[in-house]
Amino acid sequence: LESKIRHDKEMSITDLDPDTFKNLLVFMYGHDNISTIQFKAAVSLLYAAEKYDVKELKHKLAEMITTQVTVDNVFVVLQEGYVCETVPELWKIANKIVQYQTKDLFSHAQFPRVSPEVLLHIVQQEALSVSEVEVWRAALNWATHQ
Repeated sequence: LESKIRHDKEMSITDLDPDTFKNLLVFMYGHDNISTIQFKAAVSLLYAAEKYDVKELKHKLAEMITTQVTVDNVFVVLQEGYVCETVPELWKIANKIVQYQTKDLFSHAQFPRVSPEVLLHIVQQEALSVSEVEVWRAALNWATHQ
């Protein structure tokens, strides 16, 4: 039987990098072990799982990422704010790190390179564990690196 669907058209998926797309396909075609995926790749894959509604993958990744968030990788999570907002527990943990480990965030090597959206998210928190002067200094430090 001949399919009525044309197979000569190319489909472009421009919102995923090739590695994330490959990981998504690997999971969808039966390899459901995500334990070897690095943290940053897992966050990117969580974005893909959310966007393309792969519920089982989203659940597994959310569980894995939530247990691994630290001050050293929270910027990766914050950069993908959209994804985090769809996983409330992950968003809650990321915000706790921002609020209670603010000094460590401000002195982290990655801080001067965060996006304006991440900086805004940090400084707009209800409470931070540093003074307003330290927040001001951190914002100035960030601005000088832009």
